[in-house]
Amino acid sequence: QVVNNADPADAAVKAAYGAFIPNVGASGGINYSGAGSQFFGGQTFTQPSSYGSSYQLGFDWTLSGTTILGPSAAKASQRAAQADTSQGSLTLAEQVVTQYLNALQAQATHEVARQQLRRNLEFLQLTTARQRVGQTSLYDVRQADVTSNNSKVDLLRTRQAEVDQKLELLRVMGVTMDLPMEQLALIDSFPVLEPTWALDDLFREAAEKNPGLQAERARAEAAQAQLKQAKSTFLPFLTL
Repeated sequence: QVVNNADPADAAVKAAYGAFIPNVGASGGINYSGAGSQFFGGQTFTQPSSYGSSYQLGFDWTLSGTTILGPSAAKASQRAAQADTSQGSLTLAEQVVTQYLNALQAQATHEVARQQLRRNLEFLQLTTARQRVGQTSLYDVRQADVTSNNSKVDLLRTRQAEVDQKLELLRVMGVTMDLPMEQLALIDSFPVLEPTWALDDLFREAAEKNPGLQAERARAEAAQAQLKQAKSTFLPFLTL
């Protein structure tokens, strides 16, 4: 939506500058009257054929406060639309990165559940073998069996969570893939580094470059310009 607002804003700037261009109009015409005769009062009147033409050229130009302040208001609205577009791009990138991390976490959790199930199954086999030789009780075998079954349930849950997070990632990206989600591998590791930023520098950079703030400033400038345009209607204007 914000991208679609850029073209009307650009067109508004062109229209504001176009208001300075005078209006020029031209018109013309040709008429023809054919020959003929009329009988009146015992006499015959003959009318020859005739041709005629007319031409008109007009020029109109008006200069007012609204026209003068139009480009500044249009440019401010254009800057606001451009800042909104930048803000939308940043928001989309943030959503994609966040969802990628969520999917990566779900993928890692699924792998941990798979490893845990493998260990619990091995422990169940070991406990069963020890029970056969009398080194442990049947209760321990049943407990190990319950633990392995719980691990199977956890594996199913984490698998479904991984599929859901990957589908959400594709939705945020606006793409589709004709393959099972288990085959969609996420490979970026995102190494964790200690930040070296200074808080004052972050505040200053955010105040200067944040697209949301830039858009609000541009909208405030546009509102001020539109207010001046409204006040300028009380001033005289020049018409030629």
